[in-house]
Parts: sequence; structure tokens; C-alpha cells
Amino acid sequence: MHPNAFIQTIYLGDRGCKKIIMDGWNSEGRIQVTTISRVRTNQWDYYSDEDINNGCIVFSNVESIRMEPSGYIPNDSINYLKVDELAEGTYLFTFSAYSANKDNESVEVITSITANGIHLEDPINPDKQIID
Repeated sequence: MHPNAFIQTIYLGDRGCKKIIMDGWNSEGRIQVTTISRVRTNQWDYYSDEDINNGCIVFSNVESIRMEPSGYIPNDSINYLKVDELAEGTYLFTFSAYSANKDNESVEVITSITANGIHLEDPINPDKQIID
């Protein structure tokens, strides 16, 4: 499935960013989310049969990762995930989530990932790539 169509099947509203893992040896980036829901109609309608608790959004063949502003770690609510095609087979994935501190002050952090692919992983079946 094309990354743009695939992202349309992912619902992240009211969800939190738990971890961002950068694996340079495997050219992979992972974003762990409290719950990933799937959208199987034109909009999310509280469908939960395919929910992935503590699931990961996995980016493959990562060329670069940038977080702005620097110095903040996303650890709070997610705003969006979007994709733009840079060249055939290469995509810019943009992920927005807040970084909150102990005083409950927050800053939006934009994570930009240039990669060739995206899939989901369920911690119950970590060896299975969810691609549709």
C-alpha cells in the first residue's frame, strides 16, 4: 500500500507518544504510541477491533531524522502524522507531538523522517509487519 494511503488508515487522535527509537545499524525509526487505531471508513468511528496497544509506527530504510526544536523529547499527545513524496520511493514523514515537562508546560516537537517505507508493529506479534 502506498504510504499516503496507509497513513489514512491510522488514527492517532487523543493518543500519546511513548518512545522514539532510532536504529542506525538497521536504518530504522520507530515511534511507540499508547494506542494505534485503524480507520476502515472515511473517518474514525471509534472502531477498536484492530487497536494496537503500545504499538509502533516503523519507518524503514531511513535516510535522516530531524527533531525541531532541538532539546525536547516528544512524550505527550500526538497532533498528526503526514507524508510527502520526495522522489519515487522516498518519502518525508512528518510527525507532530508535544513534549511536556514536570511543570506541565509543553512544546510542539516536529519529527521529520526521510525513509522509503512505513508499517505498524504490534508488540504481541513483533515479527509481523502490518502493511495494510
